[in-house]
Amino acid sequence: MFMITSVEKEHFLENVDYYTDTFYKNSDGKLFVKILSNFVHLTYPGTKIALDERMFTDKNMFKVNMHTILKAMLDLQTRAIVKTYTTGELAKFFGVSIMTINNWIDNKRFIGTERTAKNQKIKISDNVLWVSATTELIPIRAVVESWKSEQLKYVNQSLEEEAAAFKQTIKFFEEKYNGKYEDTLMKIYIKNSEQKRDEEEWKYLLERVKND
Repeated sequence: MFMITSVEKEHFLENVDYYTDTFYKNSDGKLFVKILSNFVHLTYPGTKIALDERMFTDKNMFKVNMHTILKAMLDLQTRAIVKTYTTGELAKFFGVSIMTINNWIDNKRFIGTERTAKNQKIKISDNVLWVSATTELIPIRAVVESWKSEQLKYVNQSLEEEAAAFKQTIKFFEEKYNGKYEDTLMKIYIKNSEQKRDEEEWKYLLERVKND
């Protein structure tokens, strides 16, 4: 891959007027910009691109669109590391078996990805497009981000359940000693072995709840 310097990036974006004049209302240029727009929209679903024919009759809208497209293309090329995933990792992210991932590869459901040899181990880039059952093209990156969001939700749920268990145990000690720790067990200077164990656990739970 060619290295693009900061000066070149700046020069590239400064020439939006040139690209606008070159492609605006030109039939071949129009098709080229349509293809670029679709590519950026699919690769970066959150990018605000005007996917509208009116763009070719409104030069200012066209110019803004060209700037968005060029910037997105630069962002893609200047990524420090392109992430790749094994079939096992993809199976986890998609929630299917490794055999299914291999079948998808053989059936060309990962655009531009194919095996050159039987049983070849393969890694797929996070910017590859996956063809869904409804023929929608979805970047691998979007699938991975969705999986991570789900995992985070489960982690948060687990933390909430843990906090609830802590509070329930604290309530148990408060009922056992008829009050809060600082008003009851804390004031007992000579404690038996059971009280010492209770105090150690109670203090730990209070500290965890306070920090959470």
